[in-house]
Amino acid sequence: MSEKSAAPVGGPDRRAIVAEALRKIDDLTARLAVAEAGDTEPIAVVGVGCRLPGGVDGPAALWQLLCDEGSGIVRVPADRWDADAFYSSDHSVPGTICSREGGFLTSWQPAEFDAEFFGISPREADAMDPQQRLLMEVAWEALEHAGITKEAIRGTQTGIFVG
Repeated sequence: MSEKSAAPVGGPDRRAIVAEALRKIDDLTARLAVAEAGDTEPIAVVGVGCRLPGGVDGPAALWQLLCDEGSGIVRVPADRWDADAFYSSDHSVPGTICSREGGFLTSWQPAEFDAEFFGISPREADAMDPQQRLLMEVAWEALEHAGITKEAIRGTQTGIFVG
């Protein structure tokens, strides 16, 4: 096969093919450098925030609950629901509960959310799921616990692990 018959009629010439291949190699080399740099950056847990049953409103309160061998499990608060009205000792009865106890957050009230701090209008905050408001507050507390300010993380690739 001659050089002329190797390329389709009207197709790219060898120089164009090589130039495109070199461009792709340069692009992939740059992507690899970025990926490798990301793999070598240190990752650390430097702050903690939490809300847990038993009045736990932060790491110190959790530690105290553990040291006291306490429990966050309590009788269902009357302002949540009437546990006696839904209770059945027969676990197979639909629409009933089999325990009058549970773990409830008591140290946080949705109405206490500081919408202005997060740059959210009061109307938007009222429309938010209370769990989202709680998550925002606890995530911010984790940053505070780490000594991180808004200014320090503005424009950075900072993540918060929730779980």
